Amino acid sequence: PAAAASTPMHPEPARAYVRDARGFWVQLGAFRDRQAALELQQRAAREFAAVGPLLAVFNEQGLHRLQAGPYAKRDNALRAAQRLHELLQLKPLIVRRN
Repeated sequence: PAAAASTPMHPEPARAYVRDARGFWVQLGAFRDRQAALELQQRAAREFAAVGPLLAVFNEQGLHRLQAGPYAKRDNALRAAQRLHELLQLKPLIVRRN
């Protein structure tokens, strides 16, 4: 109970900004507004807890791209994308970072 009381109600999103990492990533969305990307990040982490630690927002070419990864194999990324589609009604993309 004491530990629960010290847990923040709205923790910071996992890995909000990271450097590029090689592998396959599942892109959930691209936004001009950083807050919109962070809100989707929180929603995705809430709906699909296993993906929460893999979520990152990349700031590229004026857009904030919410992606989950990296996955070593495209098949793993595809499975995650299918699950995200089912849970969040999104159409994720698979992207590869080299």
